[in-house]
Amino acid sequence: MTQCQAIWRCVHARALGGVQPAVRRSGAIWEKYPPTDRSIALPTPSLESTQETPLPLLSVSIDVDLNGRLSTTKVTQKFTNATASATQNARYLFPIYNGSVVTSFKCWIGPDKLLEGDVKPKEVARADFQQAVSRHKAAVLVEEVTPEIFETNLGNIPAQTTVKVVIAYTGLLKVDISTGGLVLNIPTSVAPRYGRAPAEYSAADPLPTEGLRVSIHASMPAAIRKMESGTHPISVEIGAVSHRSFPSFAAGASSESFDPSKARANLAD
Repeated sequence: MTQCQAIWRCVHARALGGVQPAVRRSGAIWEKYPPTDRSIALPTPSLESTQETPLPLLSVSIDVDLNGRLSTTKVTQKFTNATASATQNARYLFPIYNGSVVTSFKCWIGPDKLLEGDVKPKEVARADFQQAVSRHKAAVLVEEVTPEIFETNLGNIPAQTTVKVVIAYTGLLKVDISTGGLVLNIPTSVAPRYGRAPAEYSAADPLPTEGLRVSIHASMPAAIRKMESGTHPISVEIGAVSHRSFPSFAAGASSESFDPSKARANLAD
């Protein structure tokens, strides 16, 4: 029997030792200003110290497919530039666990402008990004800061504009040796090991205004005994898998078949 264990975890400094400072939420977008005398610790020493203002996070949607130990995660986030002026340079930080691989990145600036990732040599990509920004075009630059954090530079976000970011990554689930189950960790913050957030942006900030949705579908080589979360309330269905035949699809009806090797879980309301 296979036990599938799902854990949503916020990583705090208390788990690493020391006093818990403010943390950066997963996928935070920060408007970047020229360097000032105020020094702020950033995720990597190669970045300049800046004074940063977070763009409000509207919603987060996380979809996870588990196929044995292989996990595929898609995160959809919406932000807004609610100010009266355009943001010429913003930074998007996204943490992933070491060993995971980002497979897709898309960014919508407003309803029509779609930007997609295109792999290029680092210096060429940076030059193209700066050229696009100087021409007042929307642009995006994605870089791997460390094996566990990706940085995306967004250029020219118009005033009163919503930004939608969709990032997908894959990785292998770790095995809990005490139970024999598989552990899924979904990072919900850039941990303090990556630096401090500005004082005005603390861990006590409100949740996304449009809510948080988490959906997990699991398919294992053997029967699943249970799915559980030690950090968040979840609803779980084991064995019930939705599928549609062509006649039922045409009729708008769905059917359920029982398969003990499959399960789904959702973040409870």
